[in-house]
Amino acid sequence: MGPKPYKPTDSRYEYVKVKIGGAWKKVLYHRWLWEQAYGKIPAGMQVHHKDENPTNNDIDNLEVVDAFEHNSMHHLGNKYPSRKPHGPEPNRKAWTTRKARSASKHNETNKSSCEGSTTNG
Repeated sequence: MGPKPYKPTDSRYEYVKVKIGGAWKKVLYHRWLWEQAYGKIPAGMQVHHKDENPTNNDIDNLEVVDAFEHNSMHHLGNKYPSRKPHGPEPNRKAWTTRKARSASKHNETNKSSCEGSTTNG
């Protein structure tokens, strides 16, 4: 049996306190579980909750993916279209608003960088 997970009020994720190099550290519980089952997570890889429920830390619900793929799953048009956004139902509006703001900001940045460029030819 391992350390007991806890969930801070300001986080969607559970954590555990483990001793690393003689000091106590706060570690994401799903990452700790993965490493207990399969060993160290390779550099550049992240642990993903397959059902996108950050409190479902069943080892069968976790998979390791590279950071680009993980980001794509959550922010750039979900790889799994049938899945819902993070968070309970009341937060869905806030989530979609943040997503729209982020897309709008990205489009403005690209537009302004393209406006200043000219080609000589």
